[in-house]
Amino acid sequence: MFKPVITNSFLVLLTIAQMFGQEQLGIRLDNYAGINSTLLNPAGHLHSPYQWDVNLGEIAHFTSNNYLFFANSSILSLIGNDEPYVYGPNNRLRDQPVDGLVLDFQDDDANRFGISSTSIMGPSFSIRINPQHSVGLITRVRAAASVTGVPNELSFYTFNSDVGRKGFILDQASANLMTWSEIGINYLFQKETANGRLGIGINLKSLSGYESAFVFNETPLEIAKVGTDSVQSSIGRVEYGYTTSLLELTEDDYSVQKNGSGIGIDLGVTYSFGEAEGADYRWKLGVSILDLGVLNFNENAELHITETDRTTVFGGTEYADFDELSKYDDALRYFSFQVLGDSLASRAGTEYSVGLPTAISFQADYNIKPGIFLNATIVQGTPLTKNGIDRTNLIALTPRYESRWLNIATPISLYNFNQLRMGLAMKLGIFYLGSEDLLSYVRRSNLSGIDFYLGLKLVPFGKNSGQNGGRNGRQKDQGVRCYRF
Repeated sequence: MFKPVITNSFLVLLTIAQMFGQEQLGIRLDNYAGINSTLLNPAGHLHSPYQWDVNLGEIAHFTSNNYLFFANSSILSLIGNDEPYVYGPNNRLRDQPVDGLVLDFQDDDANRFGISSTSIMGPSFSIRINPQHSVGLITRVRAAASVTGVPNELSFYTFNSDVGRKGFILDQASANLMTWSEIGINYLFQKETANGRLGIGINLKSLSGYESAFVFNETPLEIAKVGTDSVQSSIGRVEYGYTTSLLELTEDDYSVQKNGSGIGIDLGVTYSFGEAEGADYRWKLGVSILDLGVLNFNENAELHITETDRTTVFGGTEYADFDELSKYDDALRYFSFQVLGDSLASRAGTEYSVGLPTAISFQADYNIKPGIFLNATIVQGTPLTKNGIDRTNLIALTPRYESRWLNIATPISLYNFNQLRMGLAMKLGIFYLGSEDLLSYVRRSNLSGIDFYLGLKLVPFGKNSGQNGGRNGRQKDQGVRCYRF
């Protein structure tokens, strides 16, 4: 089925996204999380009871979209299911029995989005140098994709309907895909104050970029379907870029190529105060800025800009030979020829920058009783560049029990401020796992995403391995406040 090249760019990346948005609250809020907590707030390990901790490895993946779904399915029902799936548009009469799975498209009035993130955390550690200073190392490989601002008119059933064929506006939509790695240094400064403890943290990250693709329109585009396989569009200003090695992806001969580099920073402040039995604090408040930075792709990279007020019809047999990814470059050059009259006129440079999935986060932790905590967290995505990776918004309430060897958390979150989800995370000894969308594993519904993380940690053994004998508390060597009577 034909899609116009511009809009097809959105939908191709949307498909990739269906395969950013996970905060792993079940492990990152824990006072025993050590270096893992610095990924939500670089000062998040202010009350770590350990002199040191090591994360051996962690894998996390998150996907959510409202474009397609598996009907009446859960993640557990898909695992081990070898039945072939049925394509939804071929099974519109839902009262007919269907053998196997049904892969279908959303059919409502909502605008479309897709977001995905994968993180592989390598060997990482944190070590306390003295009562005021801690340092750490973070290594990660990440992949993220996001598609936002896609109007409902580009939904599968709406776009392919012959009813109405009204024109619509594509208003500042964007799609991004990027893979990169990080090597970061964490530094935490902490000190006692008159009323509590203050921690100031930073993660300074060296970034290596591998593959990237993006497209966005700076001005609204008027689009109308004019045939079964063609559309008419007035092109304002569309900017797109990609790494050419992405077009050479094959299972047989692809090798990782570094196509860009950059610097990223996380900043965080944590303040705790109040007396509580069995813990350092009654209240702990934090604020952090995450993934502040950009990656500059200057190897095997192309930047294109098309800017015109001419109306053009796209479609028909001209694009029939451009279905494969390896021919995508040819399709873009033909698109440039159609819009600008020259297949190379759209090329604007051989480098471009992509922003990290920047966000601001607020955390509030309340110690109810020994080992029992209640946390409230807000994450607000704040992209700093026009073609940055989007981060989903989140507000969550997380009750948790924490101890040296057993931790349980049940985050209840409002994803994108409109989808209620309940999760579960556990740490037993050196192993931890969790998900912020537990119901997607067990409850059959229109399954449109997945969320999980798991990993291994090493921490000191023995009663005197951390501050206050391995329990949260003020460090033995640090000055203790004088209390007024």
